[in-house]
Amino acid sequence: MVAALKRLGFEEVRQKGSHLVLRRTTTNADGTPAADICVVPLHRRDLAVGTLASVLRQAGVDADTLLKAL
Repeated sequence: MVAALKRLGFEEVRQKGSHLVLRRTTTNADGTPAADICVVPLHRRDLAVGTLASVLRQAGVDADTLLKAL
């Protein structure tokens, strides 16, 4: 998951315990800077379906885009 998000432009910001915070800097339609921030748990090798959906929602990425990044 982390590798796919990095391919989509996310960078590691920090890690606290078993949670990694990633950020991608973007621009809004009016040209002002914005950032997408998501938290990825590193508890286990696999993510639960609900956790995966939450990470994708935070990142602003749909499932098809994630699959292409894998």
